[in-house]
Amino acid sequence: MKNTNELMKVITRIIELKKPVNMKSFRGESVESSRDALFMSINDCGTTGCILGWCPILGEGDLVPLAEDFSVMHGNLRFSAYASRVFSSEYDPESYPESDPDYCEDCGDEWDWLFGDEWPNSAEAAKVRLEYALENGFPEEYSYNYEECCVQCDDGTWKIVL
Repeated sequence: MKNTNELMKVITRIIELKKPVNMKSFRGESVESSRDALFMSINDCGTTGCILGWCPILGEGDLVPLAEDFSVMHGNLRFSAYASRVFSSEYDPESYPESDPDYCEDCGDEWDWLFGDEWPNSAEAAKVRLEYALENGFPEEYSYNYEECCVQCDDGTWKIVL
């Protein structure tokens, strides 16, 4: 996986700016500026965004969206294609059909570890998962019972339990 340092910067900014996180949707209807509106997704449940959904807004460098990341048909950012281009070293633009901008061909364990929609709605929890992956590598096998895998401690911090 590439650009993990840039992803960590985005997660840190989400925490510092106290941006709301909802892992169920890339970007939702609650936008804070007209710039945010450019990054709406068809996968929309009225929330502000998951960790990946904040990347084109708060990210810099390689995380800035390119014209090829947007759907010609729908005009919105194709988050799965964007994420694969930005984070995957195996990106193939032909894998992302224009008819389904949120389709994800390359979604796998690394994607799910960072962006899975069952994780807690917490940038702090995402930071702990990314730190774990950077220190130990992405887990080859882990419980998809997310509540048992990423646990919030009594003091409000998060830890990984594998």
